[in-house]
Amino acid sequence: VRAAGAVAEVVRKRISVRQFDRSREVPLATVRELLEAASFAPSGGNTQPWHCYVVAGDARNALVDKVREVMEGGHLNDPPEFSIYPSSKAAPEYLARRRKLARDMYALMGVERDDQGARMEAMRKNFEFFDAP
Repeated sequence: VRAAGAVAEVVRKRISVRQFDRSREVPLATVRELLEAASFAPSGGNTQPWHCYVVAGDARNALVDKVREVMEGGHLNDPPEFSIYPSSKAAPEYLARRRKLARDMYALMGVERDDQGARMEAMRKNFEFFDAP
């Protein structure tokens, strides 16, 4: 019971960061520790289908530049390599919850639903890793 309480506390304290301070370097030892801990995350059928790539400095900047180039080239609607979200046939309550979350998140960022430019700018920040170093 004590371990379950500790896990519940960690989950409740979890936050999503949408802006980082690039002047604060993350020590490589910290990155390795986090990746090692993440390797214990569960997956469906224990398939653990992920690959992790860590980039920083020039490699990070080159990746951001390449993604920006793709976005500016209008390729956002190209078919993805894999589906991030369930199909439109998913349970209606799931889709409603996902849309509400999107509206709420954009509202927190001061982005109006009908402001396509601001929405694209907010999306672009995802692909710039929210300025993470």
